[in-house]
Amino acid sequence: METMAYSKGPWWTIPENFCLPLVFYMEEDQEERIFGHLDADLHHLEVHSHTLIQLEGWFTATGQTRVTVVGPLEARQWLFLMIWSMESWDPDQQARGLEMLQCVRSQLLTKDDLEAAPSIQLYSTALSLLVRMGRTVHPRLCQASPY
Repeated sequence: METMAYSKGPWWTIPENFCLPLVFYMEEDQEERIFGHLDADLHHLEVHSHTLIQLEGWFTATGQTRVTVVGPLEARQWLFLMIWSMESWDPDQQARGLEMLQCVRSQLLTKDDLEAAPSIQLYSTALSLLVRMGRTVHPRLCQASPY
């Protein structure tokens, strides 16, 4: 299994990895599901995905959390796809998201992992555009409504 390697040095030493962070909102219960009770799994997800993830609770009626992710673009896209899939209404997408979550919780993401997620190619252009535009992205807003 090939590990992620960056020829320019560790990911946190590359300024481009901090430009235009991915920012989106998630529900409090989804935060706990992904990052664990009191965000106990947050550090593992950061280390395994080669990213820095900041969680900020917002005082809203639904208790949303603002999520900011910096790191290599491919890793940010992969994490967003994982979260987007988990919040999908489609059971197959949810299962894929849970698989991705188990993967990133248990091991370092590899280039193979990043390339094996077929939907990343479908959504990366739209996600990149939203990130470049400085838009905040909520996974529920990115999918088609079932109605």
